Amino acid sequence: MAKEVFMCRPCAEKLKAAGKCIMHSPVKDKGDCYNCKSRRFGYTCEIIKRSRKNEKNDT
Repeated sequence: MAKEVFMCRPCAEKLKAAGKCIMHSPVKDKGDCYNCKSRRFGYTCEIIKRSRKNEKNDT
């Protein structure tokens, strides 16, 4: 089950590039980032949890 959290743009971009989150709509107000705890504008993100069993089968 995925978890919806608020992340600042730099953190969301890093996790998106790593394939660990999906960015949704931008948030109009500042919030505290789930990842780095800084107060910035950002996005509502869905964190993708993968099991190690699936990662081994992909290779």
